[in-house]
Amino acid sequence: MKSLGRIYVENEQVELLLAQYADGSPAIVAMVAETGEPYGKLSVNLAGRTVLKPGEIAIKTYAENQSLAAAARRSGLFVDTRKRVPVNFVEAEIWRLR
Repeated sequence: MKSLGRIYVENEQVELLLAQYADGSPAIVAMVAETGEPYGKLSVNLAGRTVLKPGEIAIKTYAENQSLAAAARRSGLFVDTRKRVPVNFVEAEIWRLR
């Protein structure tokens, strides 16, 4: 996994790592920087329902991911493409790596 950088989420330093889901789609995993323990996933897998352009990632900005997504948005590591994709009863935002 490749490190994208570190951000602060509710006073916790978190490292964002670029990974892949089993189907090859890009994923972003968040790990607690101090301990290396899993913090969560910033991304959501669209399971082949849509074709992402190179550098684009589907981001889960809802439910338990609200504070993680807000911190990631403020980090400057990503650009919101303004594209949205339905995921169940909500939408995933499509962001691009800077």
